[in-house]
Amino acid sequence: MTIAQRKNTKTNIDSLDRILNLLNWKKDVFLNESPEKSYDEVVGYVESVMTKLKENVEALPIGHRYTGTFYVKKPYSIPSESVKLKGSAFMSEDLVSWIIDSEDEYAKNLYYVRSIFKDKGMTRLLEREDGDGVFEVKKDG
Repeated sequence: MTIAQRKNTKTNIDSLDRILNLLNWKKDVFLNESPEKSYDEVVGYVESVMTKLKENVEALPIGHRYTGTFYVKKPYSIPSESVKLKGSAFMSEDLVSWIIDSEDEYAKNLYYVRSIFKDKGMTRLLEREDGDGVFEVKKDG
């Protein structure tokens, strides 16, 4: 799964919605040149593809959340030092920075962090796929 897959699918849904609006706007032109059954088949086909794409979007995560212990590089330290944090880190599917959520005092000064590590020596980078997928919550009614 690529980072842009969710965004591209939503763009395709928007494009198909514009096509449906154009078909409805020019409905009389289509009906003058072809039977209504043909028009209805075309509209039905576009709607079915849109429905399938919407289902695909719902199956894609909006981001990834890693929960546990991780390390961040302490800025301006020579030699490089790491800070151990416990909590969670969230990365939106369309971004490359982590948002840290931790009770640790040091973490309260962090906003967006590009690199989070699995080990104190900062040799194993935490990847997006190391976290659990976070999905949109469906709102009722």
